[in-house]
Amino acid sequence: CSPAAALATGSLVVKATKSGHVTTSTTVAITTGAATSLVIAMQPSRSALDVRVRDSRDDSPLSGATVTFTGASGTQCGGVSATTDANGTCTITGLEAGSLTITISKTNHATTTVVVALDPGQRSSVDVVLSARGALAVSLGAHPAAATTFTISGTALSCEILTSATTCTISSIPVGTWILTSSSPSTYANRTIYVAIGGSNTASYP
Repeated sequence: CSPAAALATGSLVVKATKSGHVTTSTTVAITTGAATSLVIAMQPSRSALDVRVRDSRDDSPLSGATVTFTGASGTQCGGVSATTDANGTCTITGLEAGSLTITISKTNHATTTVVVALDPGQRSSVDVVLSARGALAVSLGAHPAAATTFTISGTALSCEILTSATTCTISSIPVGTWILTSSSPSTYANRTIYVAIGGSNTASYP
């Protein structure tokens, strides 16, 4: 740009402003009769992200969830992480604009990953529901006559009890009511079971 009037000699403070960028100031020396050029490098404004995490069981705030951020390049944000508070929220500031991958995890819940687009200098928000999970221990009163597979009906979740064992565990089952089936239904009949969060669920056969 060229000012309309001649500049006085001496030091001149030049300020550059642009939406979505950090305002930058620099000092330049003006010399009589000489043309002076100046290049100003402007940095994009940092962004902020509000994260809210809820529990799938009752939609309540989920505290203590770990929220990890990774930029599209794998280095953006430097692997910033935070933990949700009692309200199930956390706020991260100083983020670079662009595509941001967010991974949310908590014990006894399914880990969830979402991608958020951050605009320069803007505050964005994301709302995530984590699916509560439980484990089911299947226990037999005696060794099975043949290897037997137990499956949570309608899912790919299963475990197998070999003839040398009497127990197996099915992990990461969404909390709720399920039908437990077996590959030997005449010996181990289908059962309706409720899987609670955590690992205290058991299905026992005589």
